[in-house]
Amino acid sequence: MANPGIDSIGPAFWETADSPVRQRLAPPRPQLAGLRVLVAGMGESGQGAADLLCREGAEVTAHDSDAQKAEALRTEWEARGVRMLTGRLEPMERLDFCVVSPGVPPFGPFFTWLRQARIPLLGELELACRFLERPILAVTGTNGKTTVTHMIQHILNRCGIPAEAVGNVGYPVSRVAAEGRRTGEVPLVMEVSSYQCETMEYFHPVVAVVTNLAPDHLDRYNSIREYYEVKFRMCIHQAPGEALWLGPMVEGNCPRWVRSKRMSFAVDSLGSQGLFYRNGTVVYRDGSREESHAWPSFAKYPAQQGINALAAAGASVSYGIPLAEALQAIESFTALPHRLEFVKEVKGIRCYNDSKATNVHAVEAALQSLPGPIRLIAGGQAKGDSLDPLTPLIREKVRAVYLIGEAAETFAEAWQPLTEIHLEATLEAAVDHALREGKAGEVLLLSPACASWDMFKNYADRGDRFKRAVEEWKP
Repeated sequence: MANPGIDSIGPAFWETADSPVRQRLAPPRPQLAGLRVLVAGMGESGQGAADLLCREGAEVTAHDSDAQKAEALRTEWEARGVRMLTGRLEPMERLDFCVVSPGVPPFGPFFTWLRQARIPLLGELELACRFLERPILAVTGTNGKTTVTHMIQHILNRCGIPAEAVGNVGYPVSRVAAEGRRTGEVPLVMEVSSYQCETMEYFHPVVAVVTNLAPDHLDRYNSIREYYEVKFRMCIHQAPGEALWLGPMVEGNCPRWVRSKRMSFAVDSLGSQGLFYRNGTVVYRDGSREESHAWPSFAKYPAQQGINALAAAGASVSYGIPLAEALQAIESFTALPHRLEFVKEVKGIRCYNDSKATNVHAVEAALQSLPGPIRLIAGGQAKGDSLDPLTPLIREKVRAVYLIGEAAETFAEAWQPLTEIHLEATLEAAVDHALREGKAGEVLLLSPACASWDMFKNYADRGDRFKRAVEEWKP
């Protein structure tokens, strides 16, 4: 059964929810004392929201469907006056509004009841941002969000601006609001997921970036188009003079209602407005202004990292950093763990950990970024996106594939005609097999195209185990 659609929980829903509660939730200083609130989902974001709500004097009930997690949190939160619930979410008496964590899909009987009862629904990030009076630079997209967010932070920091990276990077924005860092000129660089965009109403970044768009999360959205459009919710309040940086192939999916100044970033092409790299030179164009700088070190980056660097530099320039300073600052940026991370060279084989590549688009970018021949470790908990975009790259660049996890047989069936296939019981067995068969000059790449939860705690655990297996390998 299809979900009712994102429009049913976004701004269109808010237009029918005008009430005293809505007025008390309005920025810049929401008045929450005495309001009765449900926090749905008690992961990092949910706990951040619960902390903020408690500090603001709200009466908080928290729910998590994981009974073990709820029980582990019960003592801590009940000591603060929070009532902990688990099991199925049911309609509640005396509820003023609900805060939903990113990992909780806002669909199903309970959320239908919320809409019918005209009870406001906010995401954790939207709630937190209503307390903030600080500049926001926001980054979303299917892949590359975390890297670009940290690159922007790095550039600003190196240029004397003590920006913070928050949001989907692992530090909830509600923590910033709860800890009293609500005002000032120091910007927040926010990674924003599509889940966090769903309930946006007041969110307003002065600079925004959409790194790229590719099919993902189709278990949550009714169509690829709906998934793409929800990303642009973060631009609802951008003014015509505020920059929206769009990666390759993104502009065609930008909704007509977006008013922002559209800027592009790309490699090997020159557009009319944006930041472009071609033949060793970076070119910045903004209306009648054009600026060029040689950037010979660009060639050292894997292709996807180079595109990420352009996105970060462009966003920083829109925030007021001179282009030459932004390019110089990015030189000292160190690649983040689990994102096309070089581990070491073993008997002439260069080993890369790309455990964060949980969808096909991310693996496609990795395969395009690295030279062949490649020995690829893939598999895990499939997310339902088509493997077709990988077909030419597997055929052209991948010498062998070592498959693990729930999706192993499905991937094997798709790739059997293209290259050599091996089914492996564990990640460690896959590493051992690949390194024993590998030859100097090849690449060993962990880039799973899958979620990690079938075999690991998370993608970081998967990446750490890959790195350990490579480090400890003995011929």
